[in-house]
Amino acid sequence: MIKKVKFSSTLNSNAINLICGETTSQFGKMIFSIFSMWTAYAITQNQWYVGIIGTLQLISTLINPLGGILADRFNKRVLLLSIDLFRCMILLLCSLLFYLGYNNFFILAITVCLLSLGSGIFAPTFDAIVPEYIGRDQLLKVNGMMTTFFQAATIVGASAGGAIVWISDLYWAPLLNAITFFISVIFIPESVTKHLYNGRKPLIR
Repeated sequence: MIKKVKFSSTLNSNAINLICGETTSQFGKMIFSIFSMWTAYAITQNQWYVGIIGTLQLISTLINPLGGILADRFNKRVLLLSIDLFRCMILLLCSLLFYLGYNNFFILAITVCLLSLGSGIFAPTFDAIVPEYIGRDQLLKVNGMMTTFFQAATIVGASAGGAIVWISDLYWAPLLNAITFFISVIFIPESVTKHLYNGRKPLIR
């Protein structure tokens, strides 16, 4: 006999935090993605360098398997926090260097490369931790909402990125992206165990 899964209509706090945090960081990532390619051309006046930046952004796809291995071996929450803080610091440094006038292609390429490495580890870790924070009755609904909000953040972020590079100085885009990663850190739920066991101690076997 097939058991019916009862879906909850009310999202728990963990679900809301995960959706808000990742939507915010996706918005910031799209701003920086548009900014990096535009800046590569503005600095070099050569379309080949734009292609290099685009290629570096694909590094995340190549190392996704490594992210899955790390997610299995280390504390997922600590890993997510570490990567977001790492990306935040990289972007703050990039913003500072651009503000000081060191706006060269090498700095931009290194920044994009490091961010892509971080994203390649973050994405599979995030996918692995979602089921641990979200109950079975909400998992399907939360995944659907995440997809919708991420797509919206991608479109809005790309538009905002274009506007920012058009009307502002170069250091603003990496600074805004750094802020979104910091917000993502704040939204990462505190405890998996508290959610899974509702305050009860798990059975020790």
